[in-house]
Amino acid sequence: QEASLIGKIVAVRFHYRSAKLRHLASTWYEASIWQHDPKAKSGFSAQRVVVAKADVSAFESITSDFKSMGDVTVYGRIEKDPDNNQTQLRLIGRKVTVDSAGNATVDW
Repeated sequence: QEASLIGKIVAVRFHYRSAKLRHLASTWYEASIWQHDPKAKSGFSAQRVVVAKADVSAFESITSDFKSMGDVTVYGRIEKDPDNNQTQLRLIGRKVTVDSAGNATVDW
């Protein structure tokens, strides 16, 4: 389903984030978000995410406790990673505000 959403901004609910972030480039980090999923073979589902350097501290404020069952929602754009031909979620924030004209702004 991710391939049909390339370029779209989506909301994703999950339970916790990976504890470690991997530095990809001068301004980007890679991590993953996880949810408990009884239908999955391992009992968990994960999604690769990329986080801008400026947003790392906000991302790290999300729990990395794998026992967490609280829902967390983030917003991001589905993109195709040209280096490995996989889809990824580029995170853009957790909070949405809508102005009087109906325009939405997403921020941390």
